[in-house]
Order: sequence, then C-alpha cells, then structure tokens
Amino acid sequence: VYDFGIDERGPYYTMELLEGGDLREMRGADIVEICTMMRQIAGGLALLHTRRLLHRDLKPRNVRCSADGSPKLIDFGVLATAGISGEVAGTPSSIPPEAVRGLPLDGRSDLFGLGALTYWMLTGRHAFPARSIAELEEVWARDIAPPSAYRKNVSPALDELVMSLLSLDPAGRPTDAPEVVARFDVVAELEPDPT
Repeated sequence: VYDFGIDERGPYYTMELLEGGDLREMRGADIVEICTMMRQIAGGLALLHTRRLLHRDLKPRNVRCSADGSPKLIDFGVLATAGISGEVAGTPSSIPPEAVRGLPLDGRSDLFGLGALTYWMLTGRHAFPARSIAELEEVWARDIAPPSAYRKNVSPALDELVMSLLSLDPAGRPTDAPEVVARFDVVAELEPDPT
C-alpha cells in the first residue's frame, strides 16, 4: 500500500499496479525460473511469519508477476495469526492437515501451501486434488508421486524439497521459510539474494 486516507467520497488506499499475469500463466516454466519464483515467495512468507501472520491461501491465482517477472503474493483475505484458528480457510488443494484438524498453525502451514504451489508449477497437477474440504482426509490417505514422475528433469534434491514441504506432519516440513529459501538456492544453484 502506497497511500491511504479519507477524502470527500470516503476511505481510500492506493497500491502498486501489477501489469503481469498470475502463476497460472507460468505453469511448466523452466525449473530454475520456478525455483527462483518459489524462493522469492518463501522470502515474502518469511516476512509475514516474523510478524506471526499466516497467508493461508497460496495458489497460482494469488501470486501475480510484475512486468519484470518478479512474483508478488496477493490476496490476504484469509490472513490469520499463528495459533489455533477458529475457521478452516483457503483453497482445498493447499490446506494443510493441521488446519482441518483444529491443531495450532504456524509458518509450516504456509510452507505446505508453498509445496502444493511448487508441485503444481512443476507438474501441472495438484499433489492433493481435493475440490472441497470434506474430500481432504481421503485425498491425504493416498500416496503422491514426486514431481520427477511427471517431469523428467526434476532433480532428486528438488523432489526431496517439494515432498518435504508436502509432509502431512508439520514436523516433517522444513522448520521455516528462510530454510526453504536456502534450499531453493542450493537446488537451483542460485546466487543468494541479499534481500
């Protein structure tokens, strides 16, 4: 948000105009490009998590690309603080089990969503293709194939990172977003981003 206030017509705010498309247009992109985007999204999540906030709805439509291709996380409509949430919110294919089961949420809950988003970007498929929250327990009971089963040039290290992000048990996921940023750097041989 650049500015906000009240004028003669009421409250207002101004925001950055994002002229690029969302991640639906980027599905199947080059693996290094996907890793770079996911690293940047993880960096945004790290900032949210330092404030004990959770996005809770990571999906292709909620990440827009600016004119230079940088991903911008948008739609904070179901933003919540860490802890136990009174409501289950988000897109079913990216909701972590702890949210449905009424357990405490923390940054690892968003990392599950980041894993679901990365899986979709790499494969064009949802790891957990649920259309409703009621379907989730059944979908989670099925084994999922690693991204390399659908895309030949996915490395074992990238497979391992994505599958760990999609762990049904939060303890099996990376501990925090900065760890995920560092792992994307290694997997895709990216230069560390000083920001």
